Amino acid sequence: MKKRFAAAIIALIITFAAVPVNAAEGKSVQQTVYDYLTGELALCPAAAAGIMGNIMIECSFDPSTEAMDTNGLYSFGLMMWNGPRYERLKNWCTDNGYQKEDPLGQLGYLKWELEHSETGSYDAMKSIPNTIEGAARAAILWASEFERCTETSYGLRIYYALNNFWPNYAGGTVSNTPGIYGYYYNVPDNIKYGEPLTMYGAVVSYSSKLRSLTVGVYDSSGTLITGRTLDQSELVGNIGVIDRFIVFNKIPRGSYYYTITAVNESGDYIVDRHEFTVSDSPTQSHLIPESRGGVICELGASCPGLAFRDMPPATNWAHSYLDRMLTDGLILGVAKNSIDPDGDMTRAMLVTVLRRISDKYSLNLPVDSRDGGFNDVPDGKWYTEDIMWAYRADLIDGTAPGIFEPERSITREEIATLIYRFAEKSGLDVMSRGDLNGFTDSADVGDWALEAVSWAVSRGIIAGSSNLSGGLSIEPKRSATRSEVAAMLSRFI
Repeated sequence: MKKRFAAAIIALIITFAAVPVNAAEGKSVQQTVYDYLTGELALCPAAAAGIMGNIMIECSFDPSTEAMDTNGLYSFGLMMWNGPRYERLKNWCTDNGYQKEDPLGQLGYLKWELEHSETGSYDAMKSIPNTIEGAARAAILWASEFERCTETSYGLRIYYALNNFWPNYAGGTVSNTPGIYGYYYNVPDNIKYGEPLTMYGAVVSYSSKLRSLTVGVYDSSGTLITGRTLDQSELVGNIGVIDRFIVFNKIPRGSYYYTITAVNESGDYIVDRHEFTVSDSPTQSHLIPESRGGVICELGASCPGLAFRDMPPATNWAHSYLDRMLTDGLILGVAKNSIDPDGDMTRAMLVTVLRRISDKYSLNLPVDSRDGGFNDVPDGKWYTEDIMWAYRADLIDGTAPGIFEPERSITREEIATLIYRFAEKSGLDVMSRGDLNGFTDSADVGDWALEAVSWAVSRGIIAGSSNLSGGLSIEPKRSATRSEVAAMLSRFI
């Protein structure tokens, strides 16, 4: 319907002291609109706040606003009805005894539209929950379903809905929803060298007020290339608007990533991280409707997990373990920008990590020059030398004569056995033993692994996991994920 970015920017600087007044009713147009939305249309206060956030951008609550739109047709009124809809508004007001500038006449026509030609919009608004999150969702739904405007102005609509109309008219406050959300921001996939790409969108913290909002652009080595931060003096309440926040411009050809980082009164949160390129190919980007972030770990911007798109958030139990293994170079990604935290660890992967630990901590395991090896470990693989190292260090015997199964997922009892042997060959104390009777599945541990599992339990390397019966399980036969192995090895270290 409309593609007006400039109007959104102009609306940002309009103060509420200049709100038009409906003389016939003796109250502001804003109050008239709110009362009609919550009364005649029976919408909840959050839905009304979302719609009012849109009206603020459309016309600043001046029902006499008229402007030429990008389609060459005039738009008018509270909803900036355009073209044929503007004509229907004028006819409806005439037929029902209103001047077209009368806000009550425009609201009456709005009700007619919602009950006839815009029933989808009405149904969407009636389903909005009466929460601050509902107000944000209402602002987005009204913009997309009813106004059908360009996404570049969604951020400002959410801004006014949450920071002005939700508290001032609906009497709403912040919620307990944790985390920070990003709404309708554009993501560069490739930027043609020499061309700009503008960041827009909104970042919302529901649980507490924002303190700062930063976009940083980094090269593939993690070096900051450009960025911008809004501090507390530039932020109002719970939302930061990224309209024209940063322009990706004059960046050399190459591979990059950006992060959107927000800080609220509850802590630091990462909202989004995305890789992009600068090349001679055409500029391409896509829109992210919604993205929820998680708290940044204590390493902040130095967190090694920022290099991986699938790194668990800092609130996840595995994050700190993966951080340690990544920082020490003991585990690497399985593909570009992927750490695969929930993927299974293979037997070859674990042997490779153990060799890195040996090298890093100068454990100097005795390694002989014995011949032999495994028929299923061919020359030239990424794991060949590490498996041969483990074989000559007498850490591994294989699962059968001449068989190692390097790419098979490794089980939890196999991990305990390998770490136990590694510790023993390194000259570390492996005399302690733990009581396995406290685990509901201790009988499932293989006889060959009992000693190693008992030692791992005594050292806290295996802690067990809760099961449905309320007890703890070792799950010795289950394949272990890369996150679980990172935790076990971090505890061992």
